Amino acid sequence: MAAPVPQTKANDISNKFIAYSKQPFKKLDKGNILGKILQKEIKELRNVDLAQGYFFQGILHGFKHEFTLMKDSFDIARNHGQNYYSIFFAHLGCLKYNGLYYQAIDKLKNFKFDISSADKQDLYLYTVQLSYFCMNQTLSSLSEQLKKSEIKINNIYKNIDYFIKNTSELEESITTLIFAEMYTYLFQKRAYINDSAYKYDEELQINFFNMNVDFFDENGEYIEFDQDNFIDFDIEFQRHLINFAEKENLNIDNLIITLIPNEFDSDSELSE
Repeated sequence: MAAPVPQTKANDISNKFIAYSKQPFKKLDKGNILGKILQKEIKELRNVDLAQGYFFQGILHGFKHEFTLMKDSFDIARNHGQNYYSIFFAHLGCLKYNGLYYQAIDKLKNFKFDISSADKQDLYLYTVQLSYFCMNQTLSSLSEQLKKSEIKINNIYKNIDYFIKNTSELEESITTLIFAEMYTYLFQKRAYINDSAYKYDEELQINFFNMNVDFFDENGEYIEFDQDNFIDFDIEFQRHLINFAEKENLNIDNLIITLIPNEFDSDSELSE
């Protein structure tokens, strides 16, 4: 059987990383079997495609919290022609994987996004990440660039405008701080947000963010939903956000963040 072409091997490696990224509390240390398999496959890829090989080598270092080695590998990949935006999103993903949400926000704020040199997928991912942290000022700037460029991604610039309009009372500094603290707190408690939904109530003038969460134990194993434990956890979570807002002198009266366990039963009393 012929050896797989570089892109086939790269896709396989990418799929392994995507699957493992959903287990953020099982670190890829030296004794991890998947880590050894990935290292072997990445080494083989480097022999035929330096750019992609070192790109994935950087991600592997990032998953191991080896950020100096990660940067070195990304630099080699970039010098051999790896796409600039793919490296940016990979770096961002590694920071989030390790629970470094404040650093992820700094990287987003300092990133110079050029619509003219990016493709639609890059633009979509960038917009998603900005929305992820509710960075209104940056979103506003991006919306203007989109209108001038006449690029349309499922009318995404209209969605950005809607988001900005309905969160106009939430200043950028408030939203980025409160969401960074929220994600950091949950990560430290081994709670992982895998989906979120936003809704603005015009009558109440309140921004609602619903977050679906999974919980993991000390070994990184998934914990099944327990209603009583979750209620206690949610009370502590909300108290933490309130205390943080008071400490930072943030007014979050029109922001309501709701955690929903992934195994949540829509017929249970919690949904009412």
